Amino acid sequence: MVLPVVVDLPNGTGGRRVSFKGRLLGTAFSLLDLTVFLQHASLEGWDELDVGACELIEWRGGARTPGHCEAEVK
Repeated sequence: MVLPVVVDLPNGTGGRRVSFKGRLLGTAFSLLDLTVFLQHASLEGWDELDVGACELIEWRGGARTPGHCEAEVK
């Protein structure tokens, strides 16, 4: 299953490229950055706890907070 959100390996500056449904959203340097990208993409009302615990995000090459989310991605 292809997950709708992909957070790539950290790059040389520590940022991680973030894509949503195959569209590049930008480079996140924090969980807050990632949250803002996803809020603009369609997940309004989410905060860092929601994003950190969401299983709809594929974290490539890095840890995340375990958990789940039951959000419907539009």
